Amino acid sequence: MVNNNLKIGTHNSATGEEGTFWSCFLIPFARCQSKTLAEQYKAGCRFFDIRVREFDGELYCYHGIWRSKKSAQKIIKDFIYVINDPVFVEITWEGSTINSEQYQKVYEFAKWVNSNVYVFVTRINIKEGWKCLYLFNNITYKGDGTGFIGINGWKCILPFPRLWSWVRGKVEFNKEEFILVDFL
Repeated sequence: MVNNNLKIGTHNSATGEEGTFWSCFLIPFARCQSKTLAEQYKAGCRFFDIRVREFDGELYCYHGIWRSKKSAQKIIKDFIYVINDPVFVEITWEGSTINSEQYQKVYEFAKWVNSNVYVFVTRINIKEGWKCLYLFNNITYKGDGTGFIGINGWKCILPFPRLWSWVRGKVEFNKEEFILVDFL
C-alpha cells in the first residue's frame, strides 16, 4: 500500500505549520517539526500524527498550548493537493477529556480526512492515557503516541525536544512498520 521503502512517520506532524503569534514563544518547547505537512511528505514521510483541539468552534492543530494559525481542515485541505500516493493519518484529541459534541466534531473531521483517495485515517485517540476512541485502519508503528522514545508520554526532564535525538541514539528503520520521528 505504501510505496516508500522506509516507513517514516512524524510525531506531532502539524507543528511544522505556521503557529499563532503567541505560539512563536513556545517553539523550543512545542515544535517537533520544522517542515509543513507537504514538505514532510516530499521528504518521504507517509504517517502523520495530527493533534487537534477546538478553538472558536473549529478544530485547530495543537501541541500543548501551541496552536496552528490555520484550522486543521484548512491545513489538511492544502496538504491533500500535494499528495499522490497513500499516506496514513492518526488523529488525537489534544486534551484530557472530550465531551460528546467535541467527539462528534473530531469523528466528522476524521471521516472527511479519510474520504480522500490517498489518505487513510488509522484511528482517533485521546491524549490522556492514549486511549483509542475509534479505529479506522490499524497499522503497526513504533512509538507510544509521543514518538518512539518509550518514556510513557512527555515525562522527559529535557525541556527542548531537539535534545531527544541525543538521548535516543540511532534509529533503526525497516519496511515492516512505521517509525515516528521528530525533526524530519
